[in-house]
This record gives sequence, C-alpha cells and structure tokens, in this order.
Amino acid sequence: MHWVNLGLLTGISKSTDSDDGLNRLGSYLGAMAYSPVDKDGNSALSDGDAATAFYLGKRVANVAHSIAS
Repeated sequence: MHWVNLGLLTGISKSTDSDDGLNRLGSYLGAMAYSPVDKDGNSALSDGDAATAFYLGKRVANVAHSIAS
C-alpha cells in the first residue's frame, strides 16, 4: 500500500479566504468535504471540495505512474 496525501496546506486560514479554494477544510491525510444537511446531494458539494478531490485524483495518478515506471 502506498499512501498519497494532498500535499497542500490549509485553504482557509483567514476570514477573507474563499470557500472555493483547494483543501478548504485543512486536511493533511486526504480529501475531505463538508456539505450542509439542508441541501440535496446534487448541490451540496462545494466547488472547492470538488476541485480538491480532482486534485488528489491527479496526484494519485501521477504517483502511480511514477511507481509503475
């Protein structure tokens, strides 16, 4: 097993930071997402959380490619 973390610092550290940034919840272990319970599943995921998941997917693919080479 090979662990691939985000490799990002927290996305929100100031009150002026946007909720749409990468790693907005500040996870160091992997992608995390937060959605309000009063939204449906189709609109609950924020743009920043979706972008973080996409970023992690690319990072995992790059690591897997470098290990396989």
